[in-house]
Amino acid sequence: MARTVATFIALGADIFALERMMRLMQAVGLILTSYAGLLALAQPSHLAGQHLATHHTLLALQDWLNVTRRSLRTFWFLRAFEGSYAQYQAAAGGLGVEDLLDVVAGSLLGLFGLLETATLPDLTRVPGLAVFGPEHTRRLNMQAQALWFLALLAGVLSAAVRVVRLLAERAVPRPADFGVEGDRREKSGGGSKEGLARKREAERRRRVDKKEAARKRRAQISALTLKIVNDTLDMVIPANICGWSNFHPGQVGIAMAITSLITLRGHWQRCARALE
Repeated sequence: MARTVATFIALGADIFALERMMRLMQAVGLILTSYAGLLALAQPSHLAGQHLATHHTLLALQDWLNVTRRSLRTFWFLRAFEGSYAQYQAAAGGLGVEDLLDVVAGSLLGLFGLLETATLPDLTRVPGLAVFGPEHTRRLNMQAQALWFLALLAGVLSAAVRVVRLLAERAVPRPADFGVEGDRREKSGGGSKEGLARKREAERRRRVDKKEAARKRRAQISALTLKIVNDTLDMVIPANICGWSNFHPGQVGIAMAITSLITLRGHWQRCARALE
C-alpha cells in the first residue's frame, strides 16, 4: 500500500503524467456532454434544467482543461525537436526505414507543438493578449492538427516496420538451432566425459539464452503493438477536427480516454521503476 501511495505521489508530481490526467478528465467530460442520457443516469434525482447547467459546467471545464494542458506543453516542442535530432545523429551510420520515420514523426510533433504554443495567447481569451485573431488562430490550429495526424501516422508506420522485423527475426532460426555448434564441439573432443559435460552445459546455456531472447522479443512486440493501437486511436482526434472523418464526439471522447489510460499506465510504470 505504501509503495502504491509513493508511486501515486511521484505520478502527481510528474508534469507529463499530470497532463495525461487532465486529458483523461477532459475526455470524460466530452463523453458526458456528448451523451445526454449519461448525465441523467449520473443525476437521476435532478431536473432537466439542472442537467443543462451541469452540461454547461462540463463544457467550460473542458475549455479550461484544454488551455491548461496547452500551457503545460508550452516548451514540449523543443523536446520533440531535440529527440528527433538525437535519433538522427544516433543513426548517422545509416538510417533504416523505421529510423527515418521516427525522425519525421519527431519533427512533425515539434512543429505541431510550436504552432500550439504560438496560438496559446489567443486561446486564453484575455483582452489585449491575442496575437493572430480568431480566424487566423483557427486556421493555425487546423494546420497543427494536420501535423499531429501526420506525426501519429509516421509513428504507426515506424512501429509496424519494427514489428515486422522482429517477427521475421523470430521466424529465421540461428545456426546453433541446426546443431552446428554441437558438431564443432564433438570434433574437438566431444567423446570424453569433459567434452560431453561441456556440450551439455553449452546446450543448456543456449536454451536459456534462446528463451530470454524470445521473451525480450515478445515484450518488444507487445510494446510496439500497444503503441500502434494508441497512436491509431489518437489519430481519430485530429482527423475529426480537420474534417477528414465524421466520428461522433462521444466516440472521440472514448478514444481519447483509452489513449490517456494507456499512456498513464506507462507513466505509472516509469514512476514505479524510479522508486525501486
